[in-house]
Amino acid sequence: MSTATAKQFIHKVESDPALMAKLRALSPGNREQALAEVVQIAAAEGFGFTVPDYEAAFKERLMERHAAGELSDAELARVAGGLRHAHCSSSGNWPGGCR
Repeated sequence: MSTATAKQFIHKVESDPALMAKLRALSPGNREQALAEVVQIAAAEGFGFTVPDYEAAFKERLMERHAAGELSDAELARVAGGLRHAHCSSSGNWPGGCR
């Protein structure tokens, strides 16, 4: 289990519309439950990692997108500030979009 595996999962999600749709379907109401469901979906896809691994990988990916100019400072702060949802992105390029 590792952050590297979680990053591999994130990259797969970004290129797999069906997998992205699964994450978009998660309920945003309970952050901990949503994160646990992300880990379960990843496990079903052959990716083993923990919630803390996913959170770290997700934040790293957000920083990469910010550095590449894909996220503004305000978008980054809104999304990364609390990982409002396990599958959140203000730009819509990541599953779910911030709700």
